[in-house]
Parts: sequence; C-alpha cells; structure tokens
Amino acid sequence: RYNERGGLLNVAATAPVNACQFAGAAGFKWLVPNKDERELTLLERLAPGFVGGAAGALVATPTELVILHQQKYGGELRPTAINIWRRFGFSGLFKGTVLTAGRDGVFTAFYMGLLPWGKEQLRERFPGWSNLVLTTVVAVPTGIASCVLTHPLDTVKTRMQGNLTPGAFTSPWRIGKEMFQRDGLRTLYRGVIPRGSRMAFATFILYLFQERQEEFFARIQSELQMAGTQ
Repeated sequence: RYNERGGLLNVAATAPVNACQFAGAAGFKWLVPNKDERELTLLERLAPGFVGGAAGALVATPTELVILHQQKYGGELRPTAINIWRRFGFSGLFKGTVLTAGRDGVFTAFYMGLLPWGKEQLRERFPGWSNLVLTTVVAVPTGIASCVLTHPLDTVKTRMQGNLTPGAFTSPWRIGKEMFQRDGLRTLYRGVIPRGSRMAFATFILYLFQERQEEFFARIQSELQMAGTQ
C-alpha cells in the first residue's frame, strides 16, 4: 500500500498533462510561418514540443508535489492537497514549476521533434525497415537522452518540493550546487536508471499515440475537404 500512494492521482493527471503538451505544441506550431510549404528546421520541430511540455507543467507541478507529500507523510489524497493549500497557498502548491517546465519541455521536445526527425534520417538510410522498428530504434535512445539531460532538474525539483517552509529551498541553483559540492555529480543522478527506463518506454508510447492522432486528424480533414467539393 505504501508503494501505491499517489498512484491514483498520477494516473488521473496523465491525461490533462498530455493534453496540455499536445495543445501547447499544436498552438505554437501553428505560429511557424509557411510550415506547410517547406521542410521545418530541427529547431522549428523542437520549439513547439518544448512550449507544450512547459505548459503541461502547470498540471504536473502541483500533482507531483501532492504525490510527494502523500508518500512522505502518509494520509489520504484529498486531505493532503487541502492541507498544502491552506498552509502554503498558491506558491507552495506550485513550488518548482520552472524546473518542471524545463524538464517536461525537453522531454516533449525530444519525442515530438527530435524523434520524428531522427526517424526521417534513419528511413533514408534503411528504407526497408518497418515503421515500428524505426520508432523503436529512435525512441529508446531519445527517451534515455532526455532523461540524462533533465534528471538533475528533476532531482533538485524533488528536493525543493520536499520542504515547503517559506524561505527554504527557494534557489534551484544553490540547492544543486550544494548537493554537487557535498556528494558529487552522482547525487544529482540518483534514480536515473529506473527513470531512464520509464522515459524510454514513455517516449515510444507517446510517439505512437502522436502518429495515430496525426493520421486521424489528417483523415478527418481530407474527408471534410472531399465533402466540401461535392
């Protein structure tokens, strides 16, 4: 039961977090000039995903904070959230938002922008490979790379959210610097292996979902255009 604390909230928050990521990315991508008339640069592919991931932090931050305190102190989900709100208010509930935005921005940019770009490069070299094989070969290292880049952010964020006392743990830079000076780089990468495994799998699943979503809306758009010409 202890290992399952926060599981319900984590599952429930997945849909709105991903919805924010997809919506934010789609909205920002819409602003890219002449996107339908030319091949996008790698930066233009990455930027919408980063914006979408950062937008999802508005849901992910309070969710992860409540889960952390429920796991740390026990108790039920709703009373934990209410207690945090009453004692620390908005600033307490959203502590660590900037770090969450950076972490999720990189992750989303990688699976929405870097992964499809990598697949295109690989498909040119190995045209006989199936879509599933291409996705697997690119998704796994993409997820691992995003984990390696963002794990220090996640570690410092967790440290910040663990202490909501006003004035305590307010500077991410100072927290990270103190952790590094005390225990070295390894302290910023504790837990990187299980998180890296999870992110590799998540990158694979989310990209497959993104592909199906794009195919679905492309088919709907095509059918609407055909209906309009009849």
